[in-house]
Amino acid sequence: MSLRTVIVSLLILVAFIGASCGGGNGGTSAPTVEIEGYELTGPSREGSLILTRPDGLYEFTIAGAEMQPLVSPDEPGSFIFDPAISPQATQIAYVVQPPPRVVDGAYDSGSDIWIANRDGTNARLLYEHEEPNQLTRFPHWADENTVYAIIQVIEQVEGITQVVYTLQRIDAGTGERAIVLEDTVAFDISPAGTRIVYAKLDPTTSETLHAVDIDGQGNAAELVPVDEALAPFNSPHFSPAGDRIAFAAADQNAAPPTGQLFVTSQPVATTLNGLPEDIWLIDADGSRPQLVASLQEDIPALTWGGDGEYIYVLGVNALYEISLGNGAIEEIGEGAFHGQLVWAPGE
Repeated sequence: MSLRTVIVSLLILVAFIGASCGGGNGGTSAPTVEIEGYELTGPSREGSLILTRPDGLYEFTIAGAEMQPLVSPDEPGSFIFDPAISPQATQIAYVVQPPPRVVDGAYDSGSDIWIANRDGTNARLLYEHEEPNQLTRFPHWADENTVYAIIQVIEQVEGITQVVYTLQRIDAGTGERAIVLEDTVAFDISPAGTRIVYAKLDPTTSETLHAVDIDGQGNAAELVPVDEALAPFNSPHFSPAGDRIAFAAADQNAAPPTGQLFVTSQPVATTLNGLPEDIWLIDADGSRPQLVASLQEDIPALTWGGDGEYIYVLGVNALYEISLGNGAIEEIGEGAFHGQLVWAPGE
């Protein structure tokens, strides 16, 4: 079983056990890297971040650093994660994992996809898992009527446990599904709705980052090959203009051994699910990855601000704002254990 399989399985099964860890102190680091193609500007502070907390989805207003509940679980013991905003910002999609239960003698901790209005009202089920322990992750909107998501299924082949990942397209009106890509463990859709960037899992080598047309057809472009020694890939995201892609990854050549996590140069004792990760940037058509922020976080999630000049990262230790103009990193809020987030325009 691959490290990615172990990480994702444990992440869902223990969803948010340990809850919020660490927290932002409002500090700002000195610029650490020079990022090509950006000039220093003041933070726009526009919009909000929709992010996960142990008791549901919250909306964090960037300008005022105010946190308000948005969506709460209907059933006690459920967890909500993986928020996504539709292109016109009228709807949100998210994943709900109900409490584990035994159905017909089988243990089930599967997860489902829900959608709701932008303000969290009118929540309705989009896709319910169809077999025990089937996991749905990372919904993304292609348009106001179409959601893409990764569906993970555990299979037994000749006594060996295998985890199968497929990227599927779901019609939000009918629920009809179609497989788009195999062996996909993380992805994003371009703002124009024409391209997919995705992390491809190869059990014999490692993960690589690719891009392909929205229908999954044609030749996929390899953006970050194995020899860059960056893996695993988490939270790849197109910039608002669609010309660049940011992602979280561990530098296999430089990362310390698992078991100790270094955050802002201060060692923190922790049990890692994987290697400490930083934030990287490439051109959408492929280029050598450029380090944006050395965070050394455990499975961080990222999103772009609406102006394309700032990246927001939710890690275990803090909620970060990264300036692409000068590389400065500011802690603007509390972290969350393996949380997720998405930027959304103000209502």
